[in-house]
Amino acid sequence: MITPPNVLSDISWQFLICLLVGHLGPVHSLSLSIIPSGPYSMVEGKNIVFTCVVRGGVSRDSLPIKWFGLDDRIIKEDYRIYAEEEDLSSSLFIKDIRVEDSGYYSCKSGGVQAVVFLDVIVGISFPSL
Repeated sequence: MITPPNVLSDISWQFLICLLVGHLGPVHSLSLSIIPSGPYSMVEGKNIVFTCVVRGGVSRDSLPIKWFGLDDRIIKEDYRIYAEEEDLSSSLFIKDIRVEDSGYYSCKSGGVQAVVFLDVIVGISFPSL
């Protein structure tokens, strides 16, 4: 009696051989960081830039960077809040910061996330004497 080959074993061996030969390419360890790191305090009315940097030997095209805001939704860009991408980084610009901008901001890429906390404080002005 002839028994059929064990398909799972054959596939597992082929996968192992591909790994050993290098047909699947190198495995990369992806990491993200936000500069400046937080928590970060800023006076209302000022501008800030957070830059998310991808490390791990990946190409920019393969892993886009997305910014998320206070409610963990993708940030809707406008004249005051917008992102710009360059190589393996993305910068989030927040102009004319308001108290309601306080909270957590995160960047995500390839299943990895980095988080920064922004605390906006009201500026104190003193009357001139």
